[in-house]
Amino acid sequence: MFLVPEAFAKFYHDRADHRSDDWFLMGSPWPVLCIAASYVYFVTNLGPRFMKNRSAFHVDPIVRVYNLLQIFLCLCLFIVGLNVVCGRTFRFICQPVDYSNTPHAIRMARLAWLYFLLKVLDLCDTVFFILRKKSGQVSFLHMYHHLMMLLTVWTVNKFCPGNKMTGDSCRHVKKISFLGIYTLLLVNIIIEF
Repeated sequence: MFLVPEAFAKFYHDRADHRSDDWFLMGSPWPVLCIAASYVYFVTNLGPRFMKNRSAFHVDPIVRVYNLLQIFLCLCLFIVGLNVVCGRTFRFICQPVDYSNTPHAIRMARLAWLYFLLKVLDLCDTVFFILRKKSGQVSFLHMYHHLMMLLTVWTVNKFCPGNKMTGDSCRHVKKISFLGIYTLLLVNIIIEF
């Protein structure tokens, strides 16, 4: 009966990259699993019940600041990612994981960890939907995407940080930054008319 937890603990101890043990949310899977469970509970149960007899919260200014923060953080992550990846022997296909303690390897792992923290912050999207009484925008696919990104990025960070995911995160961050900037420009054009 206790073989599964013991096997998991042994696997985790033997295979995890322990360079990140002291980094926020990386020392153990339990905090991330608690965040994921709390997210699901709030989005599917607590949030809708809390908002049932209330009018929608006016969180538009907070959402605007949140969106600008996301764009800023994504842009910063992209710039740092370019700095880490460019000028190195980085391959976007089959990049081996560098488990060494060299400054470059640590920077690659830290970059992947920062990307993970952005995935934690991304959960706020859904919370804002609930507080604005826009529960129709919270589909199973939306929740699944946020949960799987959170859990997958944590797992990749814990067991093979800084490999191909660093390059993928750079491309993803670039795309999000440009979409965010485009959205801001589009909003300004609409406001002018």
